[in-house]
Amino acid sequence: MNERIQELANKAKKSVPQNTFTPDKWVEVYNERFAELIISECIESFRNGECVRKHFNMENVNGGN
Repeated sequence: MNERIQELANKAKKSVPQNTFTPDKWVEVYNERFAELIISECIESFRNGECVRKHFNMENVNGGN
């Protein structure tokens, strides 16, 4: 997994309290937080004029240069 995406996954994991939710609910909250972090990165990337593919080092995914 890309290093930055792994960092965001870990950040999302740390932000969801343990032993507070059922396992299914924990995964739901984690997925929501992870998506929010990725979206925030994308917004910041666009704001700075960078390409999202380059930001996440995914130039070779889905037809990227």
